[in-house]
Amino acid sequence: MKKIIFSKIFKSLGITTTDIVFISSNLLKLNIKKKKQIISYEIKDIIDGLIDILKNRGTIIVPTFNWDFCNGKGYHYKKTLSNSGSLGNYVLTRSDFKRTQNPIYSFCIYGKDKEYLTSLKHKSCFEFNSPFGYMVTNNAKNIYIDIDNIYRDSFTLCHVVEQKIGVNYRYIKNFKGKYVGHNTKKLNANYSMYVRKLNLNIRTGVSPKIKTKLKKVNSYKEKNINGINFKIVNMKNAYQIMENSLKKKGDIIFKDKI
Repeated sequence: MKKIIFSKIFKSLGITTTDIVFISSNLLKLNIKKKKQIISYEIKDIIDGLIDILKNRGTIIVPTFNWDFCNGKGYHYKKTLSNSGSLGNYVLTRSDFKRTQNPIYSFCIYGKDKEYLTSLKHKSCFEFNSPFGYMVTNNAKNIYIDIDNIYRDSFTLCHVVEQKIGVNYRYIKNFKGKYVGHNTKKLNANYSMYVRKLNLNIRTGVSPKIKTKLKKVNSYKEKNINGINFKIVNMKNAYQIMENSLKKKGDIIFKDKI
C-alpha cells in the first residue's frame, strides 16, 4: 500500500509516535519515483502514512488558512475552504480531523491534542495563545513537502515573532464579519491580525541564513526520498533564532521593498 511508503519515509526522517507534526506542502506535482517507475499518489496516503506512526499519541496539524474574512465575505466553519493548499481541503473532509476556531488562520487537527487546540478562542491570529504558540512551546516539527523555497512564503512563524517583539512596520488590525461556528450558530464576530503598514511598501521574509543556524542546533533536516523533497524544522528553535535576531536587529527576518 502507498501509505506504507509514506510511513517508511516519515520514519526515516525521524518522526516518532509522540511527535507534533505541522505539515506545509505543495502537492501539485508530487509523485513517488520508485524502481524506475512513477507511482501516482493519493493525498490520503500521506496522512494515513503519518497516522500509521503517530496513532493517537502524537498530533498532526494542517493549515486551512483563508483570508476571505478580512475582505468582508464572512466565514463558515464547515463550508469555508482552505486557501493554503489541497492537503488542507482534503483533511477538512475527514471525520478524524477537527478544525480550530479562528476564521483567518485555522488549522485542522488530528490526534492527542485535538480537543485542546480546537477549544482555543484566541482573537488575534499570531498571538502566543494560538496553535502557533502551542507549536513553539511543544517543540513541533514543521515538515515541508516538495516546497523549494520555504523561507519567503512558508515561514509564517516569523509573524508570531514580530507580534511578540512588537515591530514598527506592523500593527494590529481588527476585522468584523459574519461567522458561522461548528454549532452552526451565526454571529457577528471580531478577529484581528498583525498586518503590514501598507504605506511603508515593505514585506518581510526569513533569510536562508537561518538554515545554517538551525543545523548548528540539530533543528534542520533535508532529504530527497523517492524524488520528493522533504525538509524538517524544529519550530521552537526556529522561533528562538528569529526572536534573538530581531531583538539584536539582526537580518534573519528581513524587510524588502515591494
